[in-house]
Amino acid sequence: MARPAHDYARVDKFVPDTRRAETANPYPPVLIVITLIATLGIIRYGMFLLAPGNRGNLLPYLMVVTAELILIVHALLSGWTILTGTKGPRDFPYHETKSGMFDRKAIKAAGLKNSPHLWPILMKGREIAVDVFIPVYGEDVDVIRRTAVAALAIKGKHRTWILDDGRSDAVKAMADEIGANYIRRLSGGGAKAGNINHALAVAKGEFFCVFDADFVPRPEFLVETVPFFVDSTVAFVQTPQVYGNLNNLISRGAGYMQTVFYKFVQSGRNHFNAAFCVGTNVIYRRAAVDDVGGIYTDSKSEDVWTSLMLHERGWRTIYIPQTLAVGDAPDTIEAYTKQQLRWATGGFEIMLTHNPLSPRHKLSMDQRLMYLVTATHYLTGIAPGLLLLVPPAGDLLRPAPGEPGHLRDDLGDLLRRLLHHADPPGLLHPRLVPLRGAAAGRGVVPDLPGRPGQRLHRQGAEVARHRRQRQGAEPVQLHHPAGADVLLPAAHLGGLHLA
Repeated sequence: MARPAHDYARVDKFVPDTRRAETANPYPPVLIVITLIATLGIIRYGMFLLAPGNRGNLLPYLMVVTAELILIVHALLSGWTILTGTKGPRDFPYHETKSGMFDRKAIKAAGLKNSPHLWPILMKGREIAVDVFIPVYGEDVDVIRRTAVAALAIKGKHRTWILDDGRSDAVKAMADEIGANYIRRLSGGGAKAGNINHALAVAKGEFFCVFDADFVPRPEFLVETVPFFVDSTVAFVQTPQVYGNLNNLISRGAGYMQTVFYKFVQSGRNHFNAAFCVGTNVIYRRAAVDDVGGIYTDSKSEDVWTSLMLHERGWRTIYIPQTLAVGDAPDTIEAYTKQQLRWATGGFEIMLTHNPLSPRHKLSMDQRLMYLVTATHYLTGIAPGLLLLVPPAGDLLRPAPGEPGHLRDDLGDLLRRLLHHADPPGLLHPRLVPLRGAAAGRGVVPDLPGRPGQRLHRQGAEVARHRRQRQGAEPVQLHHPAGADVLLPAAHLGGLHLA
């Protein structure tokens, strides 16, 4: 019998579902135990894999070891990162700053009570200036409008800028209509990074946010992120990419694939001071960006490269796993492929041109490991492909080292099987005649007990008989399907001869 709904008055803003979500522990003990068990299993498998007694053919074995080590190292480092993320970055100075962000009395006196987007933002009693950048390049005007209107409504006084690299008059008219600032540059050098750097020459805010054209910020974005900057070493605060268009297989897959990263891995990277920017839903300290010469322009993955430059200069970065903007996931194969290719290119660029393990780069050991994982992440997608090549490689290279035989044995074995079904007995099938010349030099051996294709030279007597057959002094004995042995004169083999 269903439990009837009660008619008690609500005691707060929550209903049971939202209250459970608010009080849920993102790192429940069960998850920690599962992670520990998985880690122990990975270590045990690694010991099994590297045991000398489990080695087979050298090349397939090296392929397996290479692929599995990539997966094992990434799994171990990911598990370690996740386990370190149980402590959030919010501390007492953060909460103290947040509680004093707005002067309620001054707001009321100025008649701004119902205009939270105009409330002056205070930090240590001083008003700060914030700019909000929306870089665009050919996106649909309605998509840009949706993001810009939401940006204008963010709580706290700020200026919203549309940075139009598409040079669209329609976008400019829309910006004028809704009251957003509009910037159009003459050249497109540096792509998105160049667009932002150009805007920094115009806007003079102490802090600036970046939202992609399709990411709609929530009103509390500044309230939740600005207080972290009370620590003068904080360069940026990053929030997750969350998608709202999970309406087909591709967009759902693209969104779910990033859930673990944004919910657990990025949070753990706070502990290593290695959380990196993902290009949108982020707020920067302008002084930190100036310290590294602006947003990095020599790569399409300007976000992770800028983060790397900031970490090398000793800045601190923070990630909070709180949804403060919602955007659109790639919903076609083409869009998803372009996204993944750009991210993979950025990672491999770091590995090949700016190896984080190099002592020339001023990173802590923790940061080196984290950037190594970032730079080699897409190898985990290549590793399964390498494993798929192991069975054919093992079959091609059999038998194992120490046993007689090689690839030529397999070809000889194939010809032996074809001749095994010769009809009429004692004669080559007409279809096999063209094979005579092509198969010259290949061994055709009788069907012997044991492994197919093994050579007769395992026994000295058989080797001698082989030699006589090659010289034509002794006929070749074949097994006919009818059960009778057939003696085939060597002359009938034409160009074929026995090894």
